[in-house]
Amino acid sequence: MITGSAQPQITRQSLAPVKISFPEPAEQERIVAILDEAFAGLAAATANADKNLKNARELFESQLQATFTRHDAEWGQCSLDQICKFTSGGTPSKANLSYWNGDVPWVSGKDMKSDRISDAALHISRKAVEVSATRIAPVGSLLILVRGMGLANGIALAEVISPCAFNQDIKAILPNQEVNSRFLLWALRSQFPRFPELLSNAAHGTLKVEMEALRNVLLRIPPFQIQEKIVSQIDTLAVETETLARLYLRKADALMNLKQALLRKAFSGELTKAVQADITSYATNVSTDIRRDTAMVIALAYERHSRALARCENPHEY
Repeated sequence: MITGSAQPQITRQSLAPVKISFPEPAEQERIVAILDEAFAGLAAATANADKNLKNARELFESQLQATFTRHDAEWGQCSLDQICKFTSGGTPSKANLSYWNGDVPWVSGKDMKSDRISDAALHISRKAVEVSATRIAPVGSLLILVRGMGLANGIALAEVISPCAFNQDIKAILPNQEVNSRFLLWALRSQFPRFPELLSNAAHGTLKVEMEALRNVLLRIPPFQIQEKIVSQIDTLAVETETLARLYLRKADALMNLKQALLRKAFSGELTKAVQADITSYATNVSTDIRRDTAMVIALAYERHSRALARCENPHEY
């Protein structure tokens, strides 16, 4: 039905031949009543799933903030520059195809979607590393995106778990032996929201991380053994949170698919009493699932609260 290339459009002439089938008014009203009821239930279920997803993620962030705002006497304070070294990346020549045919992962901004990096969409050769500005980030270092529109969603940070090269929009952070790299990742994650001056606009409106501000970020660092214990606790909570998040995202997709399926059945004459019964049954199950999901978030929050209270030397101050 769409005509025109420079300015695609649908005209009256292209729509005129379209045939639409519809039932008697009484049947139309029955279908509308079923869809209205079903869609109201689906909307409520979707809103609850979204709320539970938000609550689960906020629970994780609150735990992160609580962990790294403690003021234990054994936690020393230092700037990032005092405990880390920084290295820059680069891009091998695209004109030499042999540079882009190797086994070395070459990380760019689009690969920075997880808090762990082991591979990348593109790979380069060992020779490309030797002759270009790119560098190899060793296991235990962190990669941070310092330039690009990907920063609009926040500062991307990832732990390197398999050696990889990286481009000029990324820097590698190499902590010294007294700092657990995973602890540093979570510590920085907790601090980034408190330093809005870390981000600024580069040329053409592209976002960038101000390296001087990043180097001067202050962190509280406990003894190494405590760092490892904290990492274990936060990683466990991160896994639990991500499990809940995937569950709620799947529910949201299922609810949207159900809505589309109902529309197809409604306007193809298939919205029978049997289908209506299925809708009612599904809506009941969704309501039960949402209540159970909410209980899971509350239980997770209570468990975290109980553990924190047990570790507190003076519960009345907690």
